[in-house]
Amino acid sequence: MNRRQFITTSAVSAAGLAVAGAAWLNSPSTDAVLSLDETLGQLRAMSGKTLLSEGSWTPAHVFNHNAQSIDFSMAGFPQAKSAFFQTMIGANAFAVFTAKRAMHHGLAEAIPGAPEIPNDDKTEAAIARLIDSISRFQGFSGVLHPHFAYGRLTKAQYELAHAMHFNNHMIEIRLA
Repeated sequence: MNRRQFITTSAVSAAGLAVAGAAWLNSPSTDAVLSLDETLGQLRAMSGKTLLSEGSWTPAHVFNHNAQSIDFSMAGFPQAKSAFFQTMIGANAFAVFTAKRAMHHGLAEAIPGAPEIPNDDKTEAAIARLIDSISRFQGFSGVLHPHFAYGRLTKAQYELAHAMHFNNHMIEIRLA
């Protein structure tokens, strides 16, 4: 690709992202209750039910991924974005998500450096793992580790991040 094509392609891509981002930012904010207590209630309501995924991950994979994220907030993420990314991009993205009260991210993107989640489709075990992770987080009194993308978060900010993360993934999960 020559320089002119690169510049044109980059400009068109940036414009497209800006339009999509502006549309999302201008859409109404959610009034969903964003707490881990609410997440626990949703998980308990799903327990014992047949769940289907409209995405590329099974419900079990989604629940295990959410548990992994919560566990890493207490133990440390295996791989972090650069300090520049966390400060200039990640923190601003989290501020936008907080203002919108909704997160929007790639729903089939693993946590960087995280061990692969087996695709065993044991939904009940994955729900139990996520409930356990949430309970341990709620009782956790140690120092929380920086988020791999957002950087340092308070416990309240992490609770919000985990609840929004769960809600974002739930757009692909439904009862059979």
